Amino acid sequence: MENILKFSPFNKQHLDEYTYSKEIINKGYAFIDLNTFQEIQKNNNFHDVNEQDVSDFIDSWNALDLDQFMSDKGKYRTRKHATLLLMISIKFY
Repeated sequence: MENILKFSPFNKQHLDEYTYSKEIINKGYAFIDLNTFQEIQKNNNFHDVNEQDVSDFIDSWNALDLDQFMSDKGKYRTRKHATLLLMISIKFY
């Protein structure tokens, strides 16, 4: 049996500010701003995520491909999502 750990970096104020935050969390994803990400990184010792990783992620957002799945084959719209995957191990005591 697979154990899945879900966590939310959101506080109530953050949830109120982003209309879709609860739906995103319920699907197992998280939308977080840079300040929240940096706080999570600092508090959880994600030492393998450095400023270059974050910079590369931001650059990838600015170079999203055309959305070929649209009926117009992306003539006017680019994809509006990107992914940063963190592989972490958690110790349970």
